[in-house]
This record gives sequence, C-alpha cells and structure tokens, in this order.
Amino acid sequence: MAVVAFAVLFAGSVSSAMASASTSLLLAFVLPVTLPGTVASLGPQLLGWGDRGRGRRRRRRRALACPDPRAVARSQATTAVAVNIALTARAERRSWW
Repeated sequence: MAVVAFAVLFAGSVSSAMASASTSLLLAFVLPVTLPGTVASLGPQLLGWGDRGRGRRRRRRRALACPDPRAVARSQATTAVAVNIALTARAERRSWW
C-alpha cells in the first residue's frame, strides 16, 4: 500500500489534475484493499453502494423539485431588497445631476 500511495502522491507533483484527485485515487485503492470479505461478497457490496448513491440522487432531485417554502420566501425578499437598493441608488445619482 505504501508503494501505491507514494506513486499516487508523486504523480501529483507531475500534474495538477492528479494532485487534486489524489485523495479520491487513494480511497479508490485503500477501501477495496482494507474491506473484509471475499471476492464472492464483492457483488452485494457494490450493489449496496449503488443503492445508496441512487437514494442520494433521488433525495437531491426531490429537494430541487420541491424547494423549502421558507427558502423561496427568503430568496424573494432578498431580491426585493436588492432591487429597492438599486432603484434608490439610481434615483440618488440622478438627483445629483
């Protein structure tokens, strides 16, 4: 494992893209090596990870489709305040001329 970690971190000194991806590359190697189980248990583990990923995407999609009403109200209020400030500033600039 030390050899792979050294190789991944050394590749980060060559390329900035590899440097930014070093954590995920190390995790992609370390997790399968350190998880207990046989090759036969690999399939159910991958299916479980996939199900969790699908659930996360489903929850994210649901959150985007039905936003929190309080967040919508805050957003509209913030927009109204910004428009009011912009119009007031424009009126003040015109009054100086």
